Amino acid sequence: MKIVALPDVHLGFRSGSKVVDGINLRENDVYHAFDNMIDLAVKESPDVVVVVGDLFDSTRPPAAAYCVALKGLRKIQCPVIVISGNHDKPLRDAWSPLSVLSVLPHVKCVVDSPSTIYVEGASFYCIPYTTTPKFEEADFLVAHLEDKSVSQFRNRGIEIPYEKYTYCFLGHLHMYTKLSENACYIGAVERFSFNQEGFPCGYLVYDKGGIRFVETPARPYITLTSPPQTLDSLQGAIVRCRTSGADVSWVEELRRSGVPLQVTVELSTQEPANVPELTVVKPLLESFDEFCEMKGIPRKLRSLCVDVLKQNME
Repeated sequence: MKIVALPDVHLGFRSGSKVVDGINLRENDVYHAFDNMIDLAVKESPDVVVVVGDLFDSTRPPAAAYCVALKGLRKIQCPVIVISGNHDKPLRDAWSPLSVLSVLPHVKCVVDSPSTIYVEGASFYCIPYTTTPKFEEADFLVAHLEDKSVSQFRNRGIEIPYEKYTYCFLGHLHMYTKLSENACYIGAVERFSFNQEGFPCGYLVYDKGGIRFVETPARPYITLTSPPQTLDSLQGAIVRCRTSGADVSWVEELRRSGVPLQVTVELSTQEPANVPELTVVKPLLESFDEFCEMKGIPRKLRSLCVDVLKQNME
């Protein structure tokens, strides 16, 4: 059996304020990434496609997210299994956004409680997002869970019995992570934060016991601690500048270059002792200026941050 496992998708995800053709630019990134991934998955000619949770970014996604989901999944000719993740799993008695997929007869959704789905004689035990799962016998596991062996989930995660299944297709962690020979977090269709910097985006192919990860295009996230040697490498990137020095002119030049999609600034300054508390509520810019004064942040860097703050407020 050939299985294509799609990662966390998050259709409807929005970030930043940049809009192109009436749609948030990052939202559009996810739509394009999903469309591209679906086209590639179809070319794999799989026997079944599984989506490991968070097809939608929320329980009330924008209309465009529904359109993209239906258009994409209609292209797939084989059975499709979709489970809900923590983002698109509804609260008690609420409507699930996955309900719209019921118009597609080849798509089976698992939303509320675990369920076993059979495709061509193979069993898929599907667990939508939960913190107290039960693991039933099956050929394959499709789950949106927090595995305690991953550092991010160590304090609240659970132990997943990989040995019970031929392969475990896992969602929730947005970084492609191989847990064992038969278990893997597939990652995400796009990068949503700097936590994913350096991690690939893509989908997983299981073919008669063999595993293959297929990387797909995604917008890069780049962290800089000094001026870049060339701006070409930053084309279309989301850039984070980490600086602690008084000379921040290179950051300002980068912001004005128009090359990156977005530039954020992280300050790293030595905190002076005995800093008095702010007890009076004042306008944001005024309070921020006083805060910078107390922290001993250089005036050039302070001016740059104020400009960024003003832009976001506007």
